[in-house]
Amino acid sequence: MEIIKIIESMSLRGLAYIDFTPESLIITPNNTLFCTGFSFLQKYETPILNIEQGVEITGIPKTGNFDLPKNFDTNSSSFNHVWGPSIGNWESNILKNGN
Repeated sequence: MEIIKIIESMSLRGLAYIDFTPESLIITPNNTLFCTGFSFLQKYETPILNIEQGVEITGIPKTGNFDLPKNFDTNSSSFNHVWGPSIGNWESNILKNGN
């Protein structure tokens, strides 16, 4: 649920957390979560209406004005591809968390 809250918080601010992956997280011994890797944090040109429209969920579109990491694969940038192996796919997380 914390991952979804992070994505939602960024989306509500009009920000796209490009390349947000499990490697972007630090978990302390006290289970405090810290995010890293804000090098490619960007502002949406057109605000999104809800979190499900965000690039962190749908994936980075092949066309668009995003500054992307070198060799970034837009085909594997959706939530299900990035987070599915670690925490489950988007649909199961939404159903599980009642959103």
